[in-house]
Amino acid sequence: MPGFTPKIPLIPSSKDGFYALTQNLKENTKQSLKMIVLTSPGERVMNPLFGVGARNYLFENFTQGLYRTFKAKLNEQVSLYLPIVNIVDVNFVAPNKNVILNAAMEAHILSIEINYTITNLNIHDTLFIEDITIGL
Repeated sequence: MPGFTPKIPLIPSSKDGFYALTQNLKENTKQSLKMIVLTSPGERVMNPLFGVGARNYLFENFTQGLYRTFKAKLNEQVSLYLPIVNIVDVNFVAPNKNVILNAAMEAHILSIEINYTITNLNIHDTLFIEDITIGL
């Protein structure tokens, strides 16, 4: 069976040709959701409104308002660009279980756990994006 799209990051594959490919709808949807979360608005060529921009939240004060803003932006982007997905829950997670979440935010490290379903297929999955940093 041919793959859907190249996996990001691009890696060589002897099975799929030059680049490894996503092999099913679940894997392809997870990659697309990750792209929505990590792409900053204005970063995608010809579509400046695409993306949540998770890195933009690194230096914000961690409050319930920030959480609601992030979740609202995520839901807006998913309904627009990935309508087959229903976001069930979003959590900011401390990267180290010994570190409280506020301390992790002060260290400018953010991990996000997104529980979602692919609605028509009733597939439940979790996207965990670990240690989002400013990329210095």
